[in-house]
Amino acid sequence: MCRQSIAICEAEGIVVEDKKVIAALVKKWFPDFRSTLSAIDSYSKMGKIDSGVLQLILPSHESIDDVVTAIRTKDFSKFPAIAAKHSSDYPAFIRQLFDGMLPKLSGMGKLSCTEIIGENNAFHGLAGNPELHVIRLLAKLMTGLVNDWVA
Repeated sequence: MCRQSIAICEAEGIVVEDKKVIAALVKKWFPDFRSTLSAIDSYSKMGKIDSGVLQLILPSHESIDDVVTAIRTKDFSKFPAIAAKHSSDYPAFIRQLFDGMLPKLSGMGKLSCTEIIGENNAFHGLAGNPELHVIRLLAKLMTGLVNDWVA
């Protein structure tokens, strides 16, 4: 798909300054080639695709603390906004959430967290609505980790 995307860019007169950008676009939307082409079209409005696009498409490494706080304080009202923000890049979100929660949990809480996140991850591909899937994950963590938090 990368070679095809680059060939299409060349045919359309779009300058690709770094082939890694095309590879990142393909990876993000694989196997949906139509979405990949749509993204290339969107990012090439100025006639070129440069490495600045990577900042828009690669997962952000911003803090996951707001998510952990909402789970810990049982603030369900924040879950829809969190889901809307993070459901588009589920793999990066789930990794960040897992890494951000484990240090804040005690022994059995770590096990429960691993089981809840692992189960949710296993069913991700079957979810009809990604945002609802993330909300369910947050709710399961909220109800499953009651007295497991480190002070």
